[in-house]
Amino acid sequence: MKPENKFRKWFIDRFAEQMALRHRGAIVTAQKHADYATDGIADIDVSINGMTMWLEVKLLMTCKAERKLDVTPLQRAYLENRAKGGVPTGLLVGLSLGPRKGYRVALFVPPISEVVHRDMFRHVDDVVARLY
Repeated sequence: MKPENKFRKWFIDRFAEQMALRHRGAIVTAQKHADYATDGIADIDVSINGMTMWLEVKLLMTCKAERKLDVTPLQRAYLENRAKGGVPTGLLVGLSLGPRKGYRVALFVPPISEVVHRDMFRHVDDVVARLY
């Protein structure tokens, strides 16, 4: 499995766990998208009680102080166009902590930043709370 897909699965699993612990009874779903016919479509959608947010997922293996985000113009346009239409969207960036150590996570909402700074990464619980 590709590292970015491992991060995506890890995040979705943590998201579901945190929602079950913090918001019992919330209806939560997440789905990966691989739509090769629609350029730029976000990687996943996450729904909580019928409200859906579309997320592009990126993974960084390292980030010393600052790193340029590898978001294509089509991905950026997809997220920003949906946001203009009132659909919650975002860029979810993982920073690997090493083999089997998990990730730190950053969440950006449009307009999407061109760079990420190391101090922007948070514990996954913080990002789940923000999504909720």
